[in-house]
Amino acid sequence: MRLWTLLVIIRMCTSSPLSETSMPKGSPPESRCAGRACNPRMGNLAQGRVLSTQSVCGSNSSEPFCFYKQTVEPRIRESCSAAQCSKCNSAIPSQAHPPSAMSDSSFRYPDTWWQSAEGVKEETLQLDLETEFLFTHLILVFRSPRPAAMMLERSQDHGHTWKTLGYFARDCEDVFGLAEGSPVGESGATCTSKYSGAFPCARGEVIYRALSPWHSVDPYGPAAQDQLMITNLRVRLLQRQLCPCQNKHPGAAVLPTDHYAIYDFIVKGSCLCNGHADQCVPASGFQHSQQKTNNMVHGKCVCRHNTAGDHCERCAPLYNDQPWQAANGIIGTPHVCQSE
Repeated sequence: MRLWTLLVIIRMCTSSPLSETSMPKGSPPESRCAGRACNPRMGNLAQGRVLSTQSVCGSNSSEPFCFYKQTVEPRIRESCSAAQCSKCNSAIPSQAHPPSAMSDSSFRYPDTWWQSAEGVKEETLQLDLETEFLFTHLILVFRSPRPAAMMLERSQDHGHTWKTLGYFARDCEDVFGLAEGSPVGESGATCTSKYSGAFPCARGEVIYRALSPWHSVDPYGPAAQDQLMITNLRVRLLQRQLCPCQNKHPGAAVLPTDHYAIYDFIVKGSCLCNGHADQCVPASGFQHSQQKTNNMVHGKCVCRHNTAGDHCERCAPLYNDQPWQAANGIIGTPHVCQSE
């Protein structure tokens, strides 16, 4: 099953967002869960949550920086555009580039970005979630040139242990000692050079898909849950690279361009409900960031199919005639819990 087919299966079971309140007394209203598997809407798990980084530009004082807006590799007879320079100061809103700028709306705020301190060689970006979520793919949109090397890692136990999901490098063998595309050990992570070119110098993307588009898998089954479930996501930027245009302009070598900068950090996913809910509300421990959003993906399921628990992981009281089962996401069987 291709990834887009999997997403269609999930979206077919997705209802439009409802108000974030508890269900009214009595029987729940008719929903898209009636007689079939269902899932809450998908969205950006980073939106409305706190992204942490090791550094931010201008945290101590005003910091000059320069950048190139070269979005395509110039042809032989064309010249690169010149660098543009500005200042970063976290104390001045118009000059601040905090981590929260990566997770705001890319449609409403397309030109906001996070920027590291000048001169850092490595940087870590981390998203900590309050409970378990399903994670389908990551999209990073860089304002600086994409890293020559980076890693993506996830935790399923709130940061106690980590697993590498993917390696990205301009030269996989040179940086990580890995053959491109070959799975590594039990993790199955692979290395790709597809997203590590120096061009474009701005708005270059890095994309990771959590499921192989060539494997058929039930999104609510144990194999997919093991692959998709996360509590934390970490991106390690390991090696900067300059925009090649910098070598073509006299005197450009001394410009302050030694930083990482990212427009968007998009973590696509949904509430984890085992196919038994189409709506979620805030989970215990959720803390709002200062960022205002109407598209929050919350983590506590409003369970259907006579199930219960934060993730609809058990049958509700008096509905234990048969053992609990997750819904079947391929053929849509809901596996409703039955009364005795």
